[in-house]
Amino acid sequence: MPGILLLALMLPLFRFGNSLWSDEATSVYFGRWPLADLWQRLCDPHPAGYYALLKAWMMAGEQEWWLRWPSLAAAVLSTALIYRLGREMGLRERTATFAALLLALHPLQLWYAAEARMYTLAGTVALAAVLLGWRLIRLPDNAQNARRRLLLGLSYTALALLALGVDYTAILPLFALQMIWLAAGAPHRRNWIAWQLLVGAGSLLLWFDAAHRSAVATSFQAFTLAVQLNRLGLQISPAQANDVIQTVMLVLAVSGLAIAWSWQRFPRLRSWRLVWWTVLAVWLGWMAFMAVPRMVSLKRQWVALLPLMALASAYALQRLPRILPALVLALSVALAVVILPMPQRESWRLVLTDLVEHSPDAPLWVDEWAVTSVTYYDRQLRTATGQGLLWAPLLSSQLPRLPQLQPAPGGELWLIVTDGPYRHFLELMPTEFFARYEFLDRSDAGGVTLLHYRRRLHALSPPPDPPLPSRETLWSLESAFPLDVCP
Repeated sequence: MPGILLLALMLPLFRFGNSLWSDEATSVYFGRWPLADLWQRLCDPHPAGYYALLKAWMMAGEQEWWLRWPSLAAAVLSTALIYRLGREMGLRERTATFAALLLALHPLQLWYAAEARMYTLAGTVALAAVLLGWRLIRLPDNAQNARRRLLLGLSYTALALLALGVDYTAILPLFALQMIWLAAGAPHRRNWIAWQLLVGAGSLLLWFDAAHRSAVATSFQAFTLAVQLNRLGLQISPAQANDVIQTVMLVLAVSGLAIAWSWQRFPRLRSWRLVWWTVLAVWLGWMAFMAVPRMVSLKRQWVALLPLMALASAYALQRLPRILPALVLALSVALAVVILPMPQRESWRLVLTDLVEHSPDAPLWVDEWAVTSVTYYDRQLRTATGQGLLWAPLLSSQLPRLPQLQPAPGGELWLIVTDGPYRHFLELMPTEFFARYEFLDRSDAGGVTLLHYRRRLHALSPPPDPPLPSRETLWSLESAFPLDVCP
């Protein structure tokens, strides 16, 4: 087991040298906010807990590698916790160890253990709550254990609420715990339900705090689904896509609870090899899908559930042909080898350093989605070299008014945009921009699009027709941007 913990520690370090990408820079951006603003004015799909924790962590530094250490520490701890949970659930040491190994090698674990985001930390805290919840389930309900039961219940509640305060995806392992409770025969019902109600009542405060965010933001998952379905010819809006996602999640939740209940009522299910083959097929398919560097907004939702899925897969493998664990391990190692050298999502450090070196005096307009990244690296460049960028944010809410920072006639202008499936920012630019600026060239480096323009000596008259915004681009404006502040 120590060797697996060392593996879980060392492998993500290969990705520590990568540039922060936009979401990580957003973590730093919010981490610099005053605590009062984080709790009261944060317009973000995530709760404020992670940003508050990162704020304390950043008191010791803001280097890229330092910002990622909380996620890595959480990943290593989750590897130890899933081993401990497996042993306490009665699994053989070999099975619990294999579950920890599967977790340490999983592409999703390797990726998010090296990111300054909340997903790994939320999953680890939730897993600790699941471990305490299991102890609560197994503890005999008698007078001798009353004090211990109270301490376990309070500790479980505190960890569950902390996990939900770090990120809402922690609800997945906490829901899985309810399935475990049902599969164990639903013991200590009154006591158990009381603790779940306490967690629910506490989490309502988090959801209430997030109510103003939900009014201005539609989930990225809904945007992605709506865009993809429309490309397939299905006319559906993000709001309708969100309804589809919620319906699917509800069906999966009800199905999961029904399976857990059946596990206790119909013991013969436990001997069905089809069940174990299904668990293994889900794990293998999920592992391969997670190794493909796409659909990030969908994948990150499942980070918190990853340890329990590794445990279920290890449990299934011990009931299948002996050759399969070796094959699954070989595939895990192969995917780890593939995922580790993958280039970073966005090479902000390289792009902005090059821009400062070669065009230090040319104004730079920054798409609002990229502002957090430029803010971080501009500050890093000024600290390291004393020279930074000459830039201004380009806010869709202020269009058609352009930034005041503009080059003189004949001067150069750089524009950073972050196009994607949600929008194409140039479609939002006013006619004035296309009349006054001549396009020179475009470069794409590691997910960063850099557009080069020259200001015309005389504006075109009549001005050219601007591109019409696509439906996807207009949908994207319904989302909350990092620079938004809730009233």
